[in-house]
Amino acid sequence: MPIVYLEELNPAYAYDNATCTVTFIANGGLNGFYGLPYNFTITGPSGNVLETGQIDPGAAYTYLAPIAGFYTVDITDGACSTSFTYDASNCNNPCEPVTNNINTEICDGSSILLEGTEQTEEGTYTDLFITSAGCDSTVITTLTILPNEETSFEYTICEGSSIQVGSSSYNVEGVYVDTLQNTNGCDSIVNSVLFILPEITASDEATICMGGSFDYNGTLLSEEGVYTETFTTPTGCDSTVYLSLFVTEPPYGYEAKTICIDSLFIFGGNELTESGIYFDTIQSANGCDSIVRLELSVIDCSLDLQISNILTPNNDGKNDTWKVNDPPQIMGCQVKIFNRWGEVVYESTDYNNDWGGTKNGEELPDGVYFYSITCTGVEYTGSINLLRFKK
Repeated sequence: MPIVYLEELNPAYAYDNATCTVTFIANGGLNGFYGLPYNFTITGPSGNVLETGQIDPGAAYTYLAPIAGFYTVDITDGACSTSFTYDASNCNNPCEPVTNNINTEICDGSSILLEGTEQTEEGTYTDLFITSAGCDSTVITTLTILPNEETSFEYTICEGSSIQVGSSSYNVEGVYVDTLQNTNGCDSIVNSVLFILPEITASDEATICMGGSFDYNGTLLSEEGVYTETFTTPTGCDSTVYLSLFVTEPPYGYEAKTICIDSLFIFGGNELTESGIYFDTIQSANGCDSIVRLELSVIDCSLDLQISNILTPNNDGKNDTWKVNDPPQIMGCQVKIFNRWGEVVYESTDYNNDWGGTKNGEELPDGVYFYSITCTGVEYTGSINLLRFKK
């Protein structure tokens, strides 16, 4: 079995007091035989390990001593080890401890790591750190706790509107809580109380006379119907008013009068002496016009036989048929009625007040017709005004 005698692990080092640096080289040992790197640690004057690392056989490593004092360098390859100590007591540029004062803020409910503990209360905290050069670095932190804000608001809006709180939109009455972020980055709790004003709806009715008009918010209405108008209330919301408009047609009155020839009839301030249909407009109790219709018959009162000269077949019971005062007087007489072209539209020898303005069952148009009643030794002739009016 071959035996290998390893070279002793020997370091070589040199210290430069002017620059406070040490340079060392290691050779030998098991790692030197195999050409593998050595592990090393550097311990400072205070007994703290300031640096660890690896160094290849025959390679130089330089280290800066941060403070004055004695340093120990340990080198090992796992099988062999060695160490050396150098004096840096007269180092010309040792580092000095550094103290930093800082102010920091956190939100209420948050925490920050100070003095090795998560802190949640205001105060002054001190932390001691060792720099990479081995110097002390003291950090004094003044901690301020920023309060979270909480505000409350009331909103009153119209139905159909909404409010915006942060990224949320609300249009239903209720209480809402939103968490926002203020300018400090802390929570801002916003309580919103929302009230909804209902839309006001009203109905109204109006009645006008036919031919009149109704002023509805600047618009003149003359036709019957339901109209809608939207107004703005003092609160700024919509108010809808529905108007039901009724149009009153003028009432009709009816009169049938008979006068003798050479007489007159006063109607609406006018003196009437001829048969016909007349109208007068008067004002009724409700302020609207009332139309009165007069059917006037003018007869020869000197004759025993009185013959009507007007016919209004509208089934109102007045002048619905052409009449003579005593039909038995003309029984057997030839009764004929002609249109204005001389055509016979009715003929009978036993007339009994039954002609209603028709020919063969068909209604004749309005106009003037002529009659002849031929009896033994006497003949009656005249005109008939046929007018069809509604009741």
